[in-house]
Amino acid sequence: MGIVYEAEQLGAHGFVKRVAIKVIRQQYARQPEFIANFIGEAKLVADLIHTNIVQTYHLGEAHGVYFIAMELIRGVNLEQFAQQHVQRRRRLPKELAVFIVSRVARGLAYAHAKTDRHGRPLGIVHRDVSFKNILIAFEGDVKLTDFGIAKARGYLTDQEGEVVAGKADFMSPEQASFQKTDKRSDLFSAGIVLAHLLLGYNIFKAATPEESRRRILELPIPDFRTLDERIDDRLNAILHKALARDLKQRYGSADELLYDLEHYIYHAGYGPTNETLGRYIRELFDVDTQLVPAPSPAMEESTRLEARVRHSSQSR
Repeated sequence: MGIVYEAEQLGAHGFVKRVAIKVIRQQYARQPEFIANFIGEAKLVADLIHTNIVQTYHLGEAHGVYFIAMELIRGVNLEQFAQQHVQRRRRLPKELAVFIVSRVARGLAYAHAKTDRHGRPLGIVHRDVSFKNILIAFEGDVKLTDFGIAKARGYLTDQEGEVVAGKADFMSPEQASFQKTDKRSDLFSAGIVLAHLLLGYNIFKAATPEESRRRILELPIPDFRTLDERIDDRLNAILHKALARDLKQRYGSADELLYDLEHYIYHAGYGPTNETLGRYIRELFDVDTQLVPAPSPAMEESTRLEARVRHSSQSR
C-alpha cells in the first residue's frame, strides 16, 4: 500500500533532518479505505516509542497527498540481508540469528502491551512480521516496521475473518485460515523468521501464496536438529514452541519468547550485542558508516527521492 522515499525535513536556521517519507501508492491514493488506514497507521505508530520499532515523526498532507515522516534507517531489511549471505556463500552465525529475533520480540512485547491514555489495552497485533518488515541498521540496531495492516482497537479498519492479511509464507495458522488473531499470531511469524535465518530458507514458502498457506496449516514441523547441526535441543524446543499450531502450546507472550531467546544466547555470561551485529553487517556489505553516507539499501531502489518537506508551510 505504501512506498518509501528518502527526504530532508527542513527547519529554521538551516536545520535539516534526514527522514524516510512514506506515501500511499498512486493506485490506492484516492481510495478512502486506504487513506483511512494510512492515517490510522500514523496515529498508532506515533505513540510506539521503542528502540526496536521504527519511529514516526509526523503525519502531513501536501498538495492532496498524505505522507508519514519516519525514522530513516541506514541499513537493509532481512530479505536483502539473507540475499547477501547467499551471494557471498556465507551462513549467518547461530547466535546472531537468535539475537536478531530477540530484538524483534522486544519490539513486539512493547507493542502488544501498549495501552491508550486511559490505560485500556490497544490489542495491537502486527500481522506482518516478515523479512521485508524487519530492518537492520549498519550500526546493528534491529527495527520492526510497517504497521500498515496491524490490528489495533480504534485505529485501523479491520476485516479480519473476511480477508487474509500478511505475507503468505510468514503467516500464522490463524491468518492462513481466516480466523481472528491475537498477539500469539505474531509469535508464530517470529518463529518462521528465526527458522529462516538459521536454515537459510523458509520451510513454508511454496510456488504460490495458496500453497504457502496450505503448508502453514499442514506441513509437519520438522526436527530442526536434523536440518542444521548447529541447532541443539534447547533451540529446537524454542522453535517448536514458537511454531506450535495449538495456541495453548505456543508462547503466550512476546516476553516469554524474549526470555527464552536471551537466556539461550546469554546464559553463559556473554553473547552478541548491537555492536557485534553492526560489525558483522558492515563487513558483510563492505560498508564503513563513517565514510559512506549512501542511501539505505532498505529503501526501494526505484523510488529514492531527494524530497524537501517543509513542516510548516507544505504540510498540515
